Amino acid sequence: MKVDAGAAWATTHFNPNLKVIIQGLTVEQENALRQLPDDSSREVIGVWLDKTPFIGSRVTIYRQNGKLFLERTYYDGSSGKKEMAEKPSSKGRTFRTREGSSVGEFYLIDSQGSLQLWDDEGLFSTAKKIE
Repeated sequence: MKVDAGAAWATTHFNPNLKVIIQGLTVEQENALRQLPDDSSREVIGVWLDKTPFIGSRVTIYRQNGKLFLERTYYDGSSGKKEMAEKPSSKGRTFRTREGSSVGEFYLIDSQGSLQLWDDEGLFSTAKKIE
């Protein structure tokens, strides 16, 4: 990988001593995110692990009280949720935020059950389903 040419999971440099920087999830953080909360008030559509460096999180799409939401839970326990709308698509189930996106961002559940993240530039990330 070229230095500074993307978001690597980790980097190392000798300058003159070894310096290791982990930008992705550690094993412990990933295991914590795989622990699913027990919330019977939600109708869960799917849960995925997004390993994108710097923003690794658990992504949950669910329906609650007649509304559709996407929630991201981060390894530090913080979380955020957005109200979503499901749109028909020939590629799979597609979800967009209710307020819209200036960059055309949307989420697509593909035929393998993974959650793809798209914008006007195309596919930029894929999160794997948590079983």
